[in-house]
Amino acid sequence: MLVQHFALVAGERPVPAPCLDVLTRALVELAPEVPYYAATVARARIARMADQLTAALAGLGGVTARVAADAAGTLSAAVSGAKVTTSGSAAAAAAERDKGKGKGKGKGKGKEEQQPQPQPVVAVAPGASPWPGARAVLQLKLFTLLFPTSDRRHPVLTPAALLVGE
Repeated sequence: MLVQHFALVAGERPVPAPCLDVLTRALVELAPEVPYYAATVARARIARMADQLTAALAGLGGVTARVAADAAGTLSAAVSGAKVTTSGSAAAAAAERDKGKGKGKGKGKGKEEQQPQPQPVVAVAPGASPWPGARAVLQLKLFTLLFPTSDRRHPVLTPAALLVGE
């Protein structure tokens, strides 16, 4: 609830920095007490930001925007824990899956079709900028304060870094 309140306050204009400072101090103290819950909430927020980026990029139109939106959608699926394969490695992933199940050659069945993961629907205002707003940037900054930035791979900050890279 505090992270949600932080996000709501961060979206106000002008940004009330003293209020955000108080919320940040409370969150910094609470996050070590419930690290799994804090990470789950942060990953969900990052997945939501990735979905918003996907929708904003797709709304721009053009081939380049669609490719970038597909990449951002892949990030959202990765953050939410879904297994992601690119079209070039889909056959390899299917072969690996079949190999793991002990299926042999000549069984008479073809390769199973992979069903795409459903993407959440995110409403974007017409003409909205794909650039993140103050709310998203301040949440990312909050996550860098709550979780260790020195880890090479971190369940929260690695997806956040990928999102920033998009």
